[in-house]
Amino acid sequence: MWLACFCALVPLLSSCGQGTTTSSSGDSTTLSILHITGKATPSGALFQKILHDFETQNHVTINQTIAASDATQVYETSLLAHKEADVVMVNLADKATEWSKEGATIDVKDLAQQWGITPQLQPQAIKEWTQNGKLAAFPYNGFKWPVWYNMSLLNSVGVAKAPTTFDEFLADGTKLKNAGKGGFVVGGNDWSGYTFFVQVMESYMSDSDIATVLQNGTYCSNPDAMKGINLFIKLRNSDVFVKDVAGLNADQMNSQFYTGGASMMSAGSWAFAGASKDLTKNIYLGGLPVPSDSPYSKPTAYQGYTSMGIWISPNGQKKPGSGTQVCSIHVLTQSYW
Repeated sequence: MWLACFCALVPLLSSCGQGTTTSSSGDSTTLSILHITGKATPSGALFQKILHDFETQNHVTINQTIAASDATQVYETSLLAHKEADVVMVNLADKATEWSKEGATIDVKDLAQQWGITPQLQPQAIKEWTQNGKLAAFPYNGFKWPVWYNMSLLNSVGVAKAPTTFDEFLADGTKLKNAGKGGFVVGGNDWSGYTFFVQVMESYMSDSDIATVLQNGTYCSNPDAMKGINLFIKLRNSDVFVKDVAGLNADQMNSQFYTGGASMMSAGSWAFAGASKDLTKNIYLGGLPVPSDSPYSKPTAYQGYTSMGIWISPNGQKKPGSGTQVCSIHVLTQSYW
């Protein structure tokens, strides 16, 4: 299948560089990339193959920096020294949401059109990556973020199906705890725990209210946000969470669920590859149970297109040939994924 993909790339790659801005400085035979895909992760080996094949086919050398947990800080520090990577591959979150607005990365909207990439992009992906009329980066991949349920463990304590209501969620947690089995696990000490907290907080909120509260930080003045926060407090004080969940990070969360130490977790599609075949046959992917007075009639889950984008830095814009190289990476990776 990969061979067919490569054959299909030939006409696309031949036209990628048209209209690219170049300068007299820089080295067109090298491309520096800062990214968050660790080599030891489930997708890391595949991504390394992508980069290797790209080097071979385009006769360039890739200098890569992997910063799984602090990529935004690494980029901003190097940017201040004018030594930033040509290309940055991170998700649209945290500090990166300000890069396009502050000129830390370039608008790639016109480049996407010139290189013929725009028709390949999902309209919703373009929408999510557009800020003030600028396309912050080339959308690379999206995500779905369900709640995972190990039905083998749930069945062992008499739970026949994944919970869909908040009351069922609490009751299932009590059954698991009484049986000495782990309940819900999350990285209470990092971003995964914060994101789960926000999802619970949003249990009573409309989409427009969520956007307003998150943008302005008006949590306490929004009654529905406060209802959601109190709901989380109720959840925190219940039997649902595994022991010492507050000290865990996302990697420990995954490990605990993968090894049967927890029956439920909230994790995105990027974690699918880490689950063994023996485990996946027992997994049900659902959503976060909702309270009875929630405006949502079914369990909720995150989904979107902001898992990772391909950003071009000011250094990348100046480098001769970098436009062709960036475009090639984009088309190549799209074919692999």
